Amino acid sequence: MRAGHGKPGGMKQDPGAAPAPAGIEPELDASQVCAVIVTYQPGPELASLVDDLSEQVDKVIIVDNASGGEALQQLERLQERPQLSLQINPTNAGLGAALNQAIRLAIEDGYPWILTLDQDSRPDPGMVSTLLAAVQSGVRREPLAVVAPVLEDRTLGYRYRSLTARSRWFFKRETCETGVLEDVLMVLNSGALHSAHALEHLGGFRADFFIDYLDTEYCLRARLAGYHILVACEARIQHRLGDRQRRRLGPFIFYPTFHSPLRWYTISRNRIPVLRMYMLKFPNWFFFEFFSSLFILLRMLLLEDHRGLKLKALARGTVDGLRRRMGPIPPDAGAMLGKV
Repeated sequence: MRAGHGKPGGMKQDPGAAPAPAGIEPELDASQVCAVIVTYQPGPELASLVDDLSEQVDKVIIVDNASGGEALQQLERLQERPQLSLQINPTNAGLGAALNQAIRLAIEDGYPWILTLDQDSRPDPGMVSTLLAAVQSGVRREPLAVVAPVLEDRTLGYRYRSLTARSRWFFKRETCETGVLEDVLMVLNSGALHSAHALEHLGGFRADFFIDYLDTEYCLRARLAGYHILVACEARIQHRLGDRQRRRLGPFIFYPTFHSPLRWYTISRNRIPVLRMYMLKFPNWFFFEFFSSLFILLRMLLLEDHRGLKLKALARGTVDGLRRRMGPIPPDAGAMLGKV
């Protein structure tokens, strides 16, 4: 058991609070990092992910959201590994609640740095050490909430671009090969190295979002509270957003995500409270969100299947977001949208 940092006390949120002391230790290494993964019906690639992480972090915590069948048997086999701790929830609590559950366990064990990962992502060798080096680099800005890697989909030859602030009103999408990106507005959770101090102080992730926009909302809340977000350009992780596929439309190449109608529901619903909270505080992010959402909608209408059902999901999610109906997907919406 590591020296504790105290319990997060239910991960209560305080968006307007001033930054807590960063508490960054002078020397950082893998012994100070705990990886947390939330699973739901994971595939066989999870075992490889745990193996990869065991060489880069001190401990791996898996919180499973009520998987069954072969997936559950696989998780029980993984439980025998010495660096792994497994918690199995009796019901699907949602990604946000399960992340907070795993984070609490890591903080109680005294880890100052917490690595969040999706169950199907694959970090490159040395990713964590590169993230830690970025934390200690000369360009580090304190207090620091998150340092993230560059996400790549090597099967499609696609690299995600980071969202940075050019000014209060304008954003920039950036790619980088070396060094550290500063003034980052938001990053995806997969592969992100979080400060435990920031997670405790800010209250963790929004459990009522269930899934989608968890990382966006947390990053904007951290920025509002005065924290900084970095991207370590030489740290890489393999990650696929949704069921992203390569599609050609005339001379142009697109990469639609082929999210299910249920995901279109949660994306559309959760977008509303994030806009409500942050659009005036971060107009640069708002302009990005507006143009990005419009582009994704048009791309879906041109290139994806089940367009009618996805439009219904968008409409229902937007209405529920405006009415502040958060939490798990309502049964009637699930019955209507869960047909594919």
